[in-house]
Amino acid sequence: MKYFIFLFFIIKIFSNEFIVSPVFPILIGENNIYATLEGVFSFYPSREKEKIFNLRKNETLKPNLSSYVSLKIDNEVIKLNQFKSALSEWDEESKKVKISYFHEEKEILVLFELNSIPERKNFFKVSYEIKNLSKKNHQIGLRIFQDVSTYTSEEGKLVVYSNFDSDNHNGEVKFTPFQSPYWETEFDKYRHWKLRNHILGEGITLPDKVAFTSFEKSYFSEWDYFTKKSNNITNDSAVILWWEPKLVLAEQSIFILQEFEISSYYDGFKFDLVNPNSGFGRLKLSYKNPFKDRISVDYKFESFPENSYIIENYKTNFSLSEGEHFDKSIPMTILGKRNILFIIKETRNGVERKYSIPINLSNSNRVQTLPFQFGSTYRVKYSTDKSDLKLKAVLKSKNDNRTLGEVDLLQTKNSKNEFLYTAEIDLKSFYGEVIEEIYIK
Repeated sequence: MKYFIFLFFIIKIFSNEFIVSPVFPILIGENNIYATLEGVFSFYPSREKEKIFNLRKNETLKPNLSSYVSLKIDNEVIKLNQFKSALSEWDEESKKVKISYFHEEKEILVLFELNSIPERKNFFKVSYEIKNLSKKNHQIGLRIFQDVSTYTSEEGKLVVYSNFDSDNHNGEVKFTPFQSPYWETEFDKYRHWKLRNHILGEGITLPDKVAFTSFEKSYFSEWDYFTKKSNNITNDSAVILWWEPKLVLAEQSIFILQEFEISSYYDGFKFDLVNPNSGFGRLKLSYKNPFKDRISVDYKFESFPENSYIIENYKTNFSLSEGEHFDKSIPMTILGKRNILFIIKETRNGVERKYSIPINLSNSNRVQTLPFQFGSTYRVKYSTDKSDLKLKAVLKSKNDNRTLGEVDLLQTKNSKNEFLYTAEIDLKSFYGEVIEEIYIK
């Protein structure tokens, strides 16, 4: 059943004033997620409204929450809740919310959607389609200010998975998807539920940068915000994501997609295959040190048959003190066809254990390469059912289409009805996202 322009009102009374803010709940797993007219989602909108009331008790009270979205149109920053028109559609059965915003003067239409991902339990996506309906070109960017302190548990911290000195942060920090493919925070300490925002992966629009900030110091910032490590974020934190302005031609649009996961702690590992056609997925690794002494844990990956390959780029070695726990989600791509055996070699304090996970990929031929680079040797791999081809790879920068290098591919391995061509290009001076083109010579 669909409800159009149906508003679910939460009403709270503060100092004899009514605060009415429409929110749209959908159930993701066991948790209610609320889409708001601010163009974001919330777990506990009543907490956000109370926080804003306390923050603005000496100002005119407005019925908005402590999380919000801003657009930068040319040189002007405008919050979505300042747009003059907002229409809503709520589809309770398919767990979908749509909210549209229109700025009459700029002639900019924004479509905000909150959707469940039915085939992947406890996952949901948030998207923004920004349409330039005017006859003029505009530079348009998007900034999301997410107040996480209203639903972060008392012991919960903002966490990244990266090559930082520490994954847990007590002070403000700024990073990119190339440094960490997600951020997360615990919001239910009793059930150990965590909110994890995947900022890198198939279909996801990579933000230009992400920051963990002090809510109080960053809330009133319009667009830019300069982080300070000395600003404490343990008790009152926010996350800011930026998609910097880019040219949107008249009557054209841009699309921004985010993916979120609600997960709980566990011990062990599993592989979440996102796309069997491309082989992209995420390996979930989790382990708690039960010993009194500090231990080291290291993971290496292999695959079978021999003409299958695994591509991953994040650290997989950890040092844990007594009782310390890690819980990681590693983006990776598996090259191959049909039935692949994903082999995990775990070494704890020098003792190796081997585990395997069966992966069922599609039968189609695919080109698979790294979705991003840290500045190193780039490996090109091309799988096909044709032998003795003369192939050339051209690598380009995604940002400016600049050619980074060219190389001839060599046939290196083959099995029945499948042949693999590989090559390497030195990209140590490059840092960014790569586009690969394969040509038959």
